[in-house]
Amino acid sequence: TLATLKASNAETLTGTDDTKYITSENLQHKLESDGVLIIENVAALASTPVVAGAVYYLKEYHSGTGKGGGDLLAYTGVDTPDDTLIFASGTPGVLFKRINYKSLSVLMAGAKGDGVTNDTDRIQAAIDVAASTKKRLTIPAYEYSIVPAAAFADEDAGVPCITAFNLRSNLEIVAEEGAKFKVANGVSTDPSPKSMGIFSTNEVLS
Repeated sequence: TLATLKASNAETLTGTDDTKYITSENLQHKLESDGVLIIENVAALASTPVVAGAVYYLKEYHSGTGKGGGDLLAYTGVDTPDDTLIFASGTPGVLFKRINYKSLSVLMAGAKGDGVTNDTDRIQAAIDVAASTKKRLTIPAYEYSIVPAAAFADEDAGVPCITAFNLRSNLEIVAEEGAKFKVANGVSTDPSPKSMGIFSTNEVLS
C-alpha cells in the first residue's frame, strides 16, 4: 500500500472510503483509492520511494509557490532527468515524467515568476526542453526577474555581448497577456560596456 503524503493545505471533502482532497490548484485527486500520491514539491521527488506504473500528483515545483505542479507517472527508464519533464525518484531505476499536459510552461521548469527570484536559468531550461521535444512553450502572466549574463558571439566581433536567453530551432513561445520580463535591479553594463540582449541567437533557426 502506498503511503499517503497529504498536502499541507489539503482539505478533506468527504469522510468516506472514497476520500478526496483538493489541492492549491483546485484539482481534486483521489489518493489511496486510485493509487495517487500527492508529493509536496520537486525537492521531495528524489527522496520519495515510488512504484513504476503508478500515477502521482506534484503539488508545486517550489514550496510555497503553488505553481508548476501537475500529474506524474513513475516509470522504469534510463532517461536523463531534466528537472522539467523528467525527474529522479527515490527508487533506483525509476523516474518520474510529466503527463496530462498540453503545452510546456516555464513554471513547469521551475521559474517562480515572483519578480524577485532570478528565473533566467529555469526559463532557458524550459526553452531547451521545449525545442528538443517540439512542445509549445507558454509564459504565464507573471513578472520574471532575469539577469542577462551568457556570453554571446555577435556578428561584430569587436562588440562584447551578453544575453538572457538563447533561442533554438523548433521553438514556439506564447506569452500570456500581462507576462513581463524585468531585468534585475543593479544589472548594468556601465563598468564594462557591452551589448545586452534578452532573446538572441547566432544559429540558423528552423
